[in-house]
Amino acid sequence: MDSLPSSGPLRLLVTPPALPSDFQPTGEQFSPPSAGPLRLLVTPPAVPSAHAPLRAAPPTISVRGGEAQPGAGSRRAGPFGKGTTIYVCTHGACTAQGAAALLSDLEDLAPHTQLRPARRGCLGMCGQGPNVLLQPPSSDGKACVQSGIKTFSKVMALLRQGLDSSEPQVPEEVLQRARLMSDAMRLMSFSSGAPGSALKDMVKAAGFLSQAIDLEAESLSDAGRLRKLRMLRGRANGRSVLCVESGSDRQSFVERALADFKHVMSEEPKFAAAYAEAARVLSFVRQLPEAVEMYQRSLELSGFDQASGRAPRSKLPFGLPSEEVEQVRRSLAKLQQRLAGPYTWVEAEDSGEGDGLWKVVGISGLSWDTCIYRLENRPPAVGHPWPRQAWHVRAGFDSTTREYTPVSSAEDWEEGRLELLVKSYAKGTVSKVFGTLKTDAEAHEVSQADYSPMDDQPCWVRLSEPMLTLHLPQLQEELCAADARPTVVLRRLGIVVGGTGISPALQLLREVADPKGAFGASCQAWLLYSSRTSLDVLMLDELRAVELASGGRISVKHTLTDPCEAVGGSDPWEAVPQQQHFRGRHGHFASFFDPFAPKTGPLRTGPGEEAEFRGQVDSQMLQASLPAPGPGTRVVLCGPQGLLDSVRGKLATLGFGGSDLVELGSGHKAEASEGPRSTAGALRSLAATTTTAGALTSFVATSAQGPPEVRPAGGLGSFADRVRAAQSMT
Repeated sequence: MDSLPSSGPLRLLVTPPALPSDFQPTGEQFSPPSAGPLRLLVTPPAVPSAHAPLRAAPPTISVRGGEAQPGAGSRRAGPFGKGTTIYVCTHGACTAQGAAALLSDLEDLAPHTQLRPARRGCLGMCGQGPNVLLQPPSSDGKACVQSGIKTFSKVMALLRQGLDSSEPQVPEEVLQRARLMSDAMRLMSFSSGAPGSALKDMVKAAGFLSQAIDLEAESLSDAGRLRKLRMLRGRANGRSVLCVESGSDRQSFVERALADFKHVMSEEPKFAAAYAEAARVLSFVRQLPEAVEMYQRSLELSGFDQASGRAPRSKLPFGLPSEEVEQVRRSLAKLQQRLAGPYTWVEAEDSGEGDGLWKVVGISGLSWDTCIYRLENRPPAVGHPWPRQAWHVRAGFDSTTREYTPVSSAEDWEEGRLELLVKSYAKGTVSKVFGTLKTDAEAHEVSQADYSPMDDQPCWVRLSEPMLTLHLPQLQEELCAADARPTVVLRRLGIVVGGTGISPALQLLREVADPKGAFGASCQAWLLYSSRTSLDVLMLDELRAVELASGGRISVKHTLTDPCEAVGGSDPWEAVPQQQHFRGRHGHFASFFDPFAPKTGPLRTGPGEEAEFRGQVDSQMLQASLPAPGPGTRVVLCGPQGLLDSVRGKLATLGFGGSDLVELGSGHKAEASEGPRSTAGALRSLAATTTTAGALTSFVATSAQGPPEVRPAGGLGSFADRVRAAQSMT
């Protein structure tokens, strides 16, 4: 690059080289991730208007949480040493990326290093975890964020950094026991959803844990640690049960798992988790009466009053946490219902905790780039852990996952059904694979045609168990004791969304519409949905249904931002990008030839109707669509980061403070920026293929900011008009 603009920020995308695990940053820096792009915002020094080549020294850049910020001095992170606190993120995606194993390693090794491990919430680097924050012991020290601590060797490097490059003095026998448990926990966390490979991982993990148990028994050092190892081995064998359909191997895994749980019960009869885990394994193999008995004992030891249905006010020493008590209670109720009802054995089968491989049974295209994927599995053996909360699942293929909010209900999940709304990007990782999936029926046809097993067909999605997004009605990720019963009752809920951000918004609106929902019978809600064109409005039938069911307590408004939607504008199909096609893209997406037609009719765009607004969300639009700020009013933002950044400032000018706003980024957020929605860059011309009638169109991108301009060739009218003409001639 020979020159830079004289002012304004310059955005650079830099891919750093791989860094050693013990990398120590210098200067004003936080440790960057070892791989993947860094987004740098650099403000160049002023140069003459003639854009002379830049010769000045580069500016100072600091890296915070994986994102670079403009320089703010030269003080380096630290100083670290004994007394440094290592905060481990145990929220969201980090839980699936080995946060539990990382925390266990630190708890095992910290007593020998005088470092202090602790839990904390999200660090804002989802997808790069597990993530940690190193806080120096001195009050004037500077913290440092590290990500991707996925191996035991990286844990040791982290300890060295926390000790200011000193080598941790940990006895060899302690290291050996810690490494065995660490490797086992990581195998269990990262295991593939495919039954064959998962079984190998679980058997290997159980072997590591057996070695650790033998070493721990010889040392006679910690009964609690030995109990933890037996519980882990029992879970590994329990997961192996799910990988084997029948036969002596399956029974062998059942016996091994129950043996570990019963051993823990014999040593500590009040350890409620052992009874809950044993009940789970028994339910896997359909021993429902025995499973019911174990669940009941687990609740009893946790202080749950089954007669009144009241949970204990505080956790008992060996009882279950409150959230697990509720999950066990629901699992027990479900098993009791199965025992009392006319269920066949086939219907009583389950998919364990709801995680694993789910089959694609239907795909419905809602727009040119977005579909609903209908997934099915056998009903899970456990109840939904977050039935009246905002929740999501992780979905993925191989080792790559993304978080998605289902548009189906918790009750559907308990019946083995799930619906995901997914926008596919040509450069996406998970979303692009969704765009190549086949339904079960389509996969059967391919399987018969090419003589390949169904397991090899692209009709499976690996899902996690349900995960908490927000506690309702508090709208918080985590609750302390003071937050459990809010002092201010939420009476008015405003929601501003864009794109697939409508998925979590639907969950909230359904709780508002239901008089028995989390928000109660008096809460009102206002939704403003920003879409590019009328073709991009998703879940229109569902939004109308929830608005109708609320009895006037919910109002839904839309704004369309593309100029084609203005009065006298062009056909919205003209604004659809032409570069979103990719190899293997399935044929279920909506198109000009097969558009999506809402059952309740097209979007109403006239004055005073549901889509009366035009243009980007502005202050006037927000004031007209949302409740006024005040006690009992909250606003939730969900959608692309650009929408969040724009609306946040406008809401502040209207009087909504920081405590009034709740942001849910698309991330779903990791994919929000993958792939542009329109052509960008220099001028270029693309010759289109002929239509059915042989019409030809040339597409010319005239702006790096807006959608491609469509110019018809030969004066035949718009592309849409020519296609209609072609259809009339065929």
